[in-house]
Amino acid sequence: MESWIDYQQATKYLKRRNGQLSCDIESSEYVWLFTTSGIFSDGEQIWVLNDTETAEKGVRRLENPKKELQSHLVAGETFLTWQIKEDGKFIYGYYPGLQRILSNYNSVRHFPSVYALLEVIDFTGNYEDIRRAKKALQWGIAHLTLNHQHKKSHCYLW
Repeated sequence: MESWIDYQQATKYLKRRNGQLSCDIESSEYVWLFTTSGIFSDGEQIWVLNDTETAEKGVRRLENPKKELQSHLVAGETFLTWQIKEDGKFIYGYYPGLQRILSNYNSVRHFPSVYALLEVIDFTGNYEDIRRAKKALQWGIAHLTLNHQHKKSHCYLW
């Protein structure tokens, strides 16, 4: 397998991440290459993530998709509803090493997340989660949309 290293980009990244470098990486005698494998766990079960060089790379492998679909949809619904704070905003992620919630808000993902939640509620029939979805929808309308008053104008083409 042929590889190359963009030392300029790697050095720039490492300096930004670590500060001053302790060695000149371009003059290093050895370069170690390694691959990793991923897993996903819900705290009870572990799934291996697909490691093939396809569109499924990094996606959880399902043994029996039809059988597992219902439980995954319920788990996804539960997760989404837990991510909606009391004000209706979503928690979009965590810095696990720092035990902190991401401070930036992903407004582009807000409404698709609400839509996904409403779709899964319709599938599972867990209509008690509608209250949380409604809060998220109301917060999004109040904080992520603009209301413009348009003057009527006439355009004549002769």
